[in-house]
Amino acid sequence: SDEPRLIKRLILDLKLSQVKGQLPSLPAHVLFMCLRHLDNISDERRVQSLMSTSMNGIRKVLQSKPKDLEIRVFWLGSCCTLLHHMKQHSGEKAFLHPNAALQKQCLRSFDLTNYRMLINDLAVSIYQELVKLVKENLQPMIVSGMLEHETLPGTSSARRPVRVRPVKEPSKRYKPADIIAELSNLLGLLTTHGVDPEVTNQLFAQILYIINGYMLNNVLLRRDLCHWSHGLQIRYNLTQLEEWLHDSLANSNAATSELKPMVQAAQLLQIQKKTKADADAIYDLCFSLNPVQVQKLLTMYTPTNEFEERVPVVVIRAVADRGREHADPTKLMADIHHMKAVTFHFKPNSLEFSSIVVPDSLQLGFLRRT
Repeated sequence: SDEPRLIKRLILDLKLSQVKGQLPSLPAHVLFMCLRHLDNISDERRVQSLMSTSMNGIRKVLQSKPKDLEIRVFWLGSCCTLLHHMKQHSGEKAFLHPNAALQKQCLRSFDLTNYRMLINDLAVSIYQELVKLVKENLQPMIVSGMLEHETLPGTSSARRPVRVRPVKEPSKRYKPADIIAELSNLLGLLTTHGVDPEVTNQLFAQILYIINGYMLNNVLLRRDLCHWSHGLQIRYNLTQLEEWLHDSLANSNAATSELKPMVQAAQLLQIQKKTKADADAIYDLCFSLNPVQVQKLLTMYTPTNEFEERVPVVVIRAVADRGREHADPTKLMADIHHMKAVTFHFKPNSLEFSSIVVPDSLQLGFLRRT
């Protein structure tokens, strides 16, 4: 059987340099053409074997490179492409392609529904590994780059309250541009390896949810960040991130909306908080924060200088009274470990299999088109 050679060269020994500049998700196209051949000759045993060894091979490659971001992007794109092929050529009405000629390529012998579920699960697993790896890369940057870095002239001159407990300074200082560079690199990999824009949007929404969570949790715990000038600085740093998202993603709404809690927290530090009447404006402004978080920020708020007063108790109590209308249980800290569900929406492909070029570097000459 040629299957061991196919898996070895197309998956296990594949180097990304071999497919650089080639059709994105090339292994997925080749694997599906092999599945079509086995379907044409009604060889169910080899279909089962090919699917099993392919998925096991992908898992083995990922396990051997636990910190490799690009290899996960590559196989996420390939798994999604294979999933789309399996749907489009299933003959099911929900996945019919408007091009009648392409529909003639539908599988005739086997129903691959169960294998679609397995490929979907594998893609979800790769997606989650990718999120965790990006999180590890960004985590050291977020507090330094988004909360402590000062890019607005004049804000550093404001009086800083003394921290109650000494905080170990990070070994390296970051700025918003460092975080944006990390996100730009990720977006470049996703684009290069043909990951669906819908999946890219979901991935960035998850990442921005994590960034927001780290930022909010630190502000809720650090009195030195809770004053007017720092609120102004944080809002400016967030604006840089929002502008990059708007300029870089085809649809940035989902990702940008994940920053709303932190944006509102920064605005809360800047607005007037003197009278009971201000409580209504505060409550209306901070709709993405829960009442416990709003009260905590108001309690932590520290005057910038001796001429500014702390937030009056009457304002905090008024916000608390409004918060009692919030029936759902509320937590102070954001859950930075929460993983949003990802969905791989069907994307029809107009690719003609006869047009696919397999580079000689893959050494797949033993395969023959049928």
